[in-house]
Amino acid sequence: MSESGTINHSRIASWGSLLLIVLILGGCTTSNSHFGLNADPYVRIITRPDTKNLWAGSVGIFNFNLCNSRLPDKLGGELAQFTYRHLLRHQFATLVELAGRHASSIEEAVDLATQKGYQLILLGDLADFFYGGQIANSRVSMSLKVIDVRTGITIWYISGRIEAPYEESADYLFFVKEGKDAPSPRLLSAVVLEKLLDVLIGG
Repeated sequence: MSESGTINHSRIASWGSLLLIVLILGGCTTSNSHFGLNADPYVRIITRPDTKNLWAGSVGIFNFNLCNSRLPDKLGGELAQFTYRHLLRHQFATLVELAGRHASSIEEAVDLATQKGYQLILLGDLADFFYGGQIANSRVSMSLKVIDVRTGITIWYISGRIEAPYEESADYLFFVKEGKDAPSPRLLSAVVLEKLLDVLIGG
């Protein structure tokens, strides 16, 4: 076997080992990479209300639950802020407010919402937040619940998922991989959240 063939097989084995490590570790890892994304998230509506003029009242938004304790707490607040700005920009409710806190349970959120006079509350869950780097796809999964404070019933329940590939290039003459990072999961979370909110606003 030629020396070049040996090097090539060695590099393949090396990247295969790295990919296995990433898949085993998995979970909620982050990156600071930023670039454009042309991927559409998969969205599933689990519960949809029949009520017309649903958004005529006031809506309270709580910080999102995070899929792993290793993620910074501010991420849940950032997602709530994104939701708040998006709903205000589209003027879809009489009043939209940030609760400014994380609710450990639906009961706690309903109690606080009752004190503040919210008619509806929006809760978000980040179920997956994975950065693939140069060897795997990045992915994000998220769900939103809208709850009627008076009844405690979930009237909207919607989930979304997005997975975006890393881009790869290689110099086969020198067997050097010149890969581009997969998209940041922060970027992906904004893409899928905007899609979910657009579905909510559109009814």
